[in-house]
Amino acid sequence: MATTKNNSVKFLSGERWKELELKKGVTTKRYAISNRGRIVSFKTKIEEGYILRPRLTQGYPSVTIGREANRQNYYLHRLVAEYFTKKPSPKHNFVIHVDHMKENNKADNLKWVKHEDQISHALKDPNVVLRQNPEEGPKLNAGKVRQIKRALKAKNQPTLKALAKQFKVSDMQIHRIKTGENWSHVTV
Repeated sequence: MATTKNNSVKFLSGERWKELELKKGVTTKRYAISNRGRIVSFKTKIEEGYILRPRLTQGYPSVTIGREANRQNYYLHRLVAEYFTKKPSPKHNFVIHVDHMKENNKADNLKWVKHEDQISHALKDPNVVLRQNPEEGPKLNAGKVRQIKRALKAKNQPTLKALAKQFKVSDMQIHRIKTGENWSHVTV
């Protein structure tokens, strides 16, 4: 985890901090999260600490806190939500980014939701390209792969490009099926 060591933490306008409540013995340092999505490591005063630069874990900013066996990864959006946003009920276990931007971890951009609301929100994410008809299921299945493998063994073998167009997949996917890199468990 990269750090930015300065003599003092510069507070942003309207920024509030809350110290993380960690189990005893996890670390000798203290940590605080802000309602603006920043995290600081400090000994006695937050303003005398230093801002941690998170890394991306599955696209979400996160930090690892603790020593050897006690290390734990924390997603910043979950920390901000836990310390600065109200959880409507115990069933609201998922945190969404209202604007769909995973790196915007300001408290006013985070919201606790139920699982079905999280799925509905994810389906509206402009950053994710979904199939035109999600009810179609996966593009390939064992039956379609058998058809592709039969076509690849035929005397009048179609081109990889033609097969890709027919099955609505990439040429590379057809190539990987041909070489056994993908779908090798499906036999003809």
